[in-house]
Amino acid sequence: MKRITNFCLILTTFLLVACNSGSTETETPVTTPDSSTTSTTDSSTLKTAATDLLSEKATGTYIFGDLEGTSGGGYLIIEQQADDSLKFELNLNIGAPNYSSGSLTGMLKLEDNVAVFKTTEYSKEEPCAITFTFNKDKTILIKQNEGSSFSCGFGNRVFANGLYTKQKDEAVFEYEGGF
Repeated sequence: MKRITNFCLILTTFLLVACNSGSTETETPVTTPDSSTTSTTDSSTLKTAATDLLSEKATGTYIFGDLEGTSGGGYLIIEQQADDSLKFELNLNIGAPNYSSGSLTGMLKLEDNVAVFKTTEYSKEEPCAITFTFNKDKTILIKQNEGSSFSCGFGNRVFANGLYTKQKDEAVFEYEGGF
């Protein structure tokens, strides 16, 4: 499973690098019946449209692994807000025999299908940074980029890494008081 997660992360990184050239303009060929011409399109407009499309469909409940089994897992709840931000709740455990767990709630701002959550709530010396990559196939790849289990507010050996698959279009939060 770790190889698949690493492969997905490498592939996502490669695609992001390949898609993000330094230019803000893209040449788009336009074919007419009598000639072939090109015109320029502002790529930031295209990126905004793609982000809006994904964020609208992002609301829902996602799962990773097996929450009740020995291998552990997690669930992620995402809800689109009126200001285009995303409210989230993440709940994880590492499975038997000790069932160390962790939960995190917060707000995300989605840009180019990627959102980064950062916090120093649990450790000012070792900040926590978690990247959420939203895919068109109703999955979200989560990677804990910075911080230990503890600096992100999780239990021993609990990390947010994984590919979360959408199960429901509904967002029912367990920890409403956290917002």
